Amino acid sequence: MEPQGFESQMIVGESFEGNVSGMVSSPPGKAPPVNISWNRRTDGVAHFTADTANPFHGLASQRIELVSGSAAAVSNRGLGNEGLVLHAGLEYTGYVFARAEKALTLTVALHDVTDRSSAPKVLASAAVQIAGGGSWARYNYSLTPSRFVTP
Repeated sequence: MEPQGFESQMIVGESFEGNVSGMVSSPPGKAPPVNISWNRRTDGVAHFTADTANPFHGLASQRIELVSGSAAAVSNRGLGNEGLVLHAGLEYTGYVFARAEKALTLTVALHDVTDRSSAPKVLASAAVQIAGGGSWARYNYSLTPSRFVTP
């Protein structure tokens, strides 16, 4: 049996430090490009910012502040936003470093978005309990997709 995991080749821009998909220079007087490896989603209003004051590692971390609604999220579809190949019944393990002022539940999920005419289908999800207090900590999770997916 071979262990499966979310390898660095699968998740692109994992450190949220800018446009890792290419070396795109900014025109004079313009802001640098945003990280195009991560897609932002919310059902209300949320602020997605690069936290350079207290990053976990490197230059910046992703900060998400939910203002209204029930959820705000970032999603990653791998290199070039092409999607990931996932095998049904195989456990994929991963971890996320997170911090929060108040305790909260973070949902990590795999979605099938190949059919653009319908809502994404949840293939697997895990609830991760994030401790409050504002300190960075590592949180492990595992996901087992319910069916095979290819981009």
